[in-house]
Amino acid sequence: MPNKSNFFNRTQMGGNGRGIARISGYLAGAALGVAALASPALAAMPPAGFAIGNKAHVSFEVDGTQLSAESNLVQTIVNTVSGVTISDAAPVDAIPGTLAPGFFHVITNKGNGPEAFDIVVSQYTANVVNPVTIYQADCATGLPSTTALVAPFKTPELLPDKSFCISVVAGLMSSAVVGTPESFQISAVATNTNASNYNAGPPITPRDGTTDVINPTNGPVLSLVKSYVAINGVDVVP
Repeated sequence: MPNKSNFFNRTQMGGNGRGIARISGYLAGAALGVAALASPALAAMPPAGFAIGNKAHVSFEVDGTQLSAESNLVQTIVNTVSGVTISDAAPVDAIPGTLAPGFFHVITNKGNGPEAFDIVVSQYTANVVNPVTIYQADCATGLPSTTALVAPFKTPELLPDKSFCISVVAGLMSSAVVGTPESFQISAVATNTNASNYNAGPPITPRDGTTDVINPTNGPVLSLVKSYVAINGVDVVP
């Protein structure tokens, strides 16, 4: 019976090629399988600390003799990865010298471990009162709570794919000019310094930001709050 050493020697010297062809086929199949597992379209991000193991097994034939070989187990521990998104809010109208209706935002943990996120407000234009006031909001109805968040603003610790909703109220100075938009930027910023992709900056990343826009107006201002009603037991968005 030929041994594995003789098999590889014969192949390298131009001998029977059936064995090497079968090995190539098995390794190609294994590579495709690993690629499929790694594809983000086929699998969600594994949680931080999760162990992923891989072992290759190859079977081949030499002169009618079935042989096999198995690799060592290769194991990888998934690193903590931070990620966050903050949703956009539609522009609002406000009369100069009054408060602009609340901007509703959804902050979502897109990493693979629990994390709290800083809420940073910056880039105020000249006629927006600094600071703004931020309330926790009900994610289903958009209604703000009656108690404002205390600076420095921060979400509670969120599990992966879980969200925290806020309503941001900004004052518009009486010096604002009708027809000239005013704005400020609001960002959700990672705080887990142990995450593999955390960068102390400046600016700190990962982060996600959006711009809230106030349109000064002299006309009446109507404030709409998203809500749900139940009709025959089914939730309907009006």
